[in-house]
Amino acid sequence: MPIILKGNLSINPKPVSIFSGTKKYEGSSKPLVFFESHPLPTILVLRSNLKIVSANKAATALLQLTAQELLLRTFTDILIPADKVKTAAALQRSKEGAPWNTIVQLQKTTQEILTADMHVQTLVHEADVLHQITLIDITSRYAKQEQLAATAKRYKGFIDQNSEGIFCQELLEPMPVTASVEAILDAIKESCLTECNDALAQMYGYEYGSQMVGLVTKNLVDFSDEANIEYVKGFITNDFKVVSAESHEKDRFGNSVYFLNNAIGIVENGFLKRIWGSQRDITQVKEVEKKVRLLADLVEQTSDVLTAADLDFKPLTWNTAAEKVYGLSAQQVIGKNVRQYIDIHYHNTTREEVRAQILKEGGWRGEMSFIRPTDQKLVTLLTGFKLMKDDQDEPLGYIISGTDITERKEAELLLQESEGRFRELADSAPVGIWMISPEDKVVYVNRYLEKYTGYTTSELLGSSWANLIHPEQVKDILVQFEAHFKKRLPVTVIYKLKRGDGQYRWVQDTGIPRFLEDGTFLGYIGSVIDIDDTKKKEEQLQYQAMVLENVRDSIIVTDLEFSVLSMNKVAEEVYECKEEEAIGRFCYDIAESALVSETEEDVQKALAEKGFWIGETSIKNKKGEFRYFRKTINCIYDEKGDRKSYLFISHEITDRKRAEEKVLQSESFYRSLIANSLDGMLLVDPDTTIRFVFPSIYNVLGYESEDMLGKSALDFVHPDDVAYAFSSFQDTIIKDVLSDTEDNKRASDIQFVVIRVRKKNGNWTWCMVRGHSQLHNPHINSIVIYLHDDSLRKKANDALAESEERFRHMIQDLQVGVILQDEEGKVEMVNHLAAELLGGSEEKLKGKFFLDIIPTAVDEQGNPVAPHDRPVARVIKTGKPVRGIVLGIFMEHSSEQKWMMVDVNPIFNEEGKLFHIITSLTDITQRKKLENKLRFEEIYHQRLLAQATIDGQEKERREIGKELHDNIGQQLTTTKLYLDLAKSTVNAESQEMVGLALRSVSDVINEIRDISRSLMPPTLGDLGLVESISDLIETLARTQTLEIKLDDSRFNEAKVPDNQKLMLFRIIQEQLNNVVKHARAQQVEITLENNASAIFLKFADDGIGFDLARVRKGLGLANIQNRVELFAGRVEIITAEGQGCIIKVTVPIGLPNLPQNQ
Repeated sequence: MPIILKGNLSINPKPVSIFSGTKKYEGSSKPLVFFESHPLPTILVLRSNLKIVSANKAATALLQLTAQELLLRTFTDILIPADKVKTAAALQRSKEGAPWNTIVQLQKTTQEILTADMHVQTLVHEADVLHQITLIDITSRYAKQEQLAATAKRYKGFIDQNSEGIFCQELLEPMPVTASVEAILDAIKESCLTECNDALAQMYGYEYGSQMVGLVTKNLVDFSDEANIEYVKGFITNDFKVVSAESHEKDRFGNSVYFLNNAIGIVENGFLKRIWGSQRDITQVKEVEKKVRLLADLVEQTSDVLTAADLDFKPLTWNTAAEKVYGLSAQQVIGKNVRQYIDIHYHNTTREEVRAQILKEGGWRGEMSFIRPTDQKLVTLLTGFKLMKDDQDEPLGYIISGTDITERKEAELLLQESEGRFRELADSAPVGIWMISPEDKVVYVNRYLEKYTGYTTSELLGSSWANLIHPEQVKDILVQFEAHFKKRLPVTVIYKLKRGDGQYRWVQDTGIPRFLEDGTFLGYIGSVIDIDDTKKKEEQLQYQAMVLENVRDSIIVTDLEFSVLSMNKVAEEVYECKEEEAIGRFCYDIAESALVSETEEDVQKALAEKGFWIGETSIKNKKGEFRYFRKTINCIYDEKGDRKSYLFISHEITDRKRAEEKVLQSESFYRSLIANSLDGMLLVDPDTTIRFVFPSIYNVLGYESEDMLGKSALDFVHPDDVAYAFSSFQDTIIKDVLSDTEDNKRASDIQFVVIRVRKKNGNWTWCMVRGHSQLHNPHINSIVIYLHDDSLRKKANDALAESEERFRHMIQDLQVGVILQDEEGKVEMVNHLAAELLGGSEEKLKGKFFLDIIPTAVDEQGNPVAPHDRPVARVIKTGKPVRGIVLGIFMEHSSEQKWMMVDVNPIFNEEGKLFHIITSLTDITQRKKLENKLRFEEIYHQRLLAQATIDGQEKERREIGKELHDNIGQQLTTTKLYLDLAKSTVNAESQEMVGLALRSVSDVINEIRDISRSLMPPTLGDLGLVESISDLIETLARTQTLEIKLDDSRFNEAKVPDNQKLMLFRIIQEQLNNVVKHARAQQVEITLENNASAIFLKFADDGIGFDLARVRKGLGLANIQNRVELFAGRVEIITAEGQGCIIKVTVPIGLPNLPQNQ
């Protein structure tokens, strides 16, 4: 039984809060000045965005950064990548008044990793949140803990592989063994689990032992159970030892579990400190015991006889029900022959036949009876015998069960007498009566059904009623009946039954289930009634109703008082009223209706005299809309010729009425439109005489009709425009005469001119005059003249022409190339500078598309720009300005590439449609040349700096590796020699400890040797790159189950500079480390190739891979990227989850020089 402790271990020194005594933070630097100037532990202050706002001297010393450098960073900048996200998330959740701590790892600028205990306190001042971070360097202690963990790992392996649960629980504080039992018991309740294997965790519903470490004992063990308290007290009083003690506990899901425990307490200096133990799950055994007890209780408490007998049928067990039914006690019959007390009679068989069947078939079931000796009552039992056998199929005895059915048998006798009387009554009934058995077989039909079906009772008995049902209905009827039969529910079905003459007639068949008082099901009793005539009448009525429902006219039937009796679906829709709501109401009240051209008296008179009325009505619906109907009202007469009701039939004519209204509205509309038009209209004869003046002429010229009627139209035209106007007038007449078809006349006879016309006030105004010849139209036989005041447009056109001229002069003087294009992108105008940049004149460029002038263009990265991505194309497509686009272009007249800064702006007309496009071009070729030169110089210097950094790192690696090998390695070797000498002189008790120390020192020497070799590969400078890689592979092969293949068949090492050899070695070394740590791979393939200009490295593994889009590049991959970029190479990573990983590296041989004059 694990006994578990819960709590946090505090680490001194305690974190120091800089917020103590500070009432309000308002941006003042006083608390921070105090904090920075006092010798405190390493302390940082962060804002809510994790920006460092202050750091004391201890912080700058620990992180080897100045205060100014720290203030430029966020806290996550100094964390290792693995700690960044989780630490940032924890700080975002931090609350005021809830200090907390965790372990983090910090990365110094020297790439050294520090392990620190981080304590956090948060203070909230209105909108400001500050975090005080106290860091305690535990790097050395953390390293020692890792060494101790390696030693403990060997012991943990034994614990984890044990099939029994093994645990260790630690007391909060050591307890004196002399303390009271109750005090020690309380301490054990509060203890926590510090060690446990997976087997123990799985007993509690966990998967791994690590999930239980830290759990408190009282949360696992139910100490309200006295048995558990006695178990722990027994452990205390038995000198802190216990063997095979049972405990009752709960797993993580609340399920009860039972364990068999062994435990021993660890006592040091008279204090109980911890408890080691093991336990075995006996829950299944306990469950089996419960089930056995439950079965015994069930057998004893059941109301049925349940006994066991030997092979001579002598009882071995005798339950309470057997004593009650037989009237014999267990003491009387166990081990004896029951027949010496009672005489048993088997129904329809003998005792010998029963025993023979049991031996042959392994059991028997049937009825038997006897006289009970206690009350001399005849008892009937439904009895079953079951032969029991062992594993070798040898008989062991019998299980005998019995149910007392005495009362049921008595009820059956009474029922048989009752059924006799029932049959006499049923045979004289005027309807069919039937009964079926629980097996759904006919057991009785009365004389009516015999005569109806033509079958005798003997012919129907035991048969299925389905044979008499119409073949088209039999499937559905049986499904309906069987559904009720299974649930023992009353059922009524209507179907066609075959009569004795072969005719099928509709019947209604009703069945009711029969039960005894004890609930025994006896079958069904039912009746059959012929409803054929009624059914046919219903079908006729349904057909008539269907016809009424499917006509497109509204139909209403009323009584003689006009109260609604019925209405069809169309009427419900028309009157917006359901039939059940309308029935009984006055028909004219269910909707707002009116007669169109007649009165109510006219309707009443027509009905009285002719018996019908036909006319038009309207109905106003709930939306306020009118619907129109052609309505017929007919009188309905009975057989005697008396009026019984009225039939209203309404046919909707709303569409026709609305069409008529629209014609009237249209005529009125056009009359008003002509009268109020802004264009004046005249009808003129071929000799220019005005025949008719439309009222709208007043709106244009101010004349009334009589002012112009009978005069020549040319009298009102300016003298300078008369000839032009008359010529256009004559053209209109000639084209109308020469046109051979009506379509040609309509297409050619509309002419317009812009001329000056005299107004009534004597002023001249510009008008657009159009002539439309209608001489071919016999109803008009004139020329229609339209006059529109065009003075405003004329002024606008004049102003536009003047503005365009000014625009042309303005753009010619600009120092930027300007191009004016139409809405399709065709050039309409260019200034001198644009023509010079594009290598042509304005006349040569005009009418061309920009794509024709500059067929190819590239972006700043040198990628071709597709035609649809050009600035002008984007403006045409989106209608939005495009600015600041840099394009490289090659002109036909020059082999030199030019760089242009392009701005394109759309111009829209009054309707918001694209009208023109203005493109401006700025030559930035010289600027691009300078930018390229500066960029390549910067790249070159960065490479030099990176090379120096890597050279420094490699030098530091060599020095560290040499120091580890020559200094620390030698000291450890000396220590090992001393331990070897000490081992021969120490006593037997210390031999084991010295041996452990020797093995530990040997492990450390080997580890230092491996580290030294990884930092300073000895073969790279002596034997070359390939031999160094092979040596690295052999080293890994000794410790890893990993197959590594190296293919250098196409690699010439002599052509590769030493710094690039080192780069390739470090990349392979880094990726092998990644594979060992993360990939779970079985095989690795490394391929090295080179040619005269480049080196190719391919590193492939068959591991688990990763999602490159979601996984950030770690320090290892970043180092690979940096080393490759130093030599102007490129890295390609191909990976996916479950697909392994391939890294391809391509590097030019030698360090590229800075391109000149770029």
